[in-house]
Amino acid sequence: MKKIFLWLIILCFSVCEITQAAFYEDASRYILLEDNIVGYFYLDKATIKKETSTANDSFVISFDILSVLRENREIENTHFTVFYDNHISVAMYKVDYIETIDSHGEVQFTSWSSNVGSIRKAIPFKSHMYYIVDACYEYLTGNHFYKTHVLYQ
Repeated sequence: MKKIFLWLIILCFSVCEITQAAFYEDASRYILLEDNIVGYFYLDKATIKKETSTANDSFVISFDILSVLRENREIENTHFTVFYDNHISVAMYKVDYIETIDSHGEVQFTSWSSNVGSIRKAIPFKSHMYYIVDACYEYLTGNHFYKTHVLYQ
């Protein structure tokens, strides 16, 4: 009886993991950024793209970060736009929208920039975002954005 109960528990956990794994059909497109007490955070390589530059910005890109929260296994997709100023080596970002996604990959709720925060935010030195925006810049251009700093110590 104990073995049957144990196998049922293992089966339940397996089904939960398979359901979530089905959403990640192409695991190679996601880069694990962080695994902490809050959850897992992935950079979606397929969403990294160059955007149209404005007069003040030398280079503009956008990308998505997928968050899988540990507490309720909720999945969120956050879309960022990063504005690079090559003249003074400063990058700023803004959140365009956040999507809440169910275990089947369907969008349940979207919060747009007017609700999320359309103001550009400075990127703190050596923060997670600091390394992410440099990696995205290198992914598209082949060069690091932060040339004057030692990035990986």
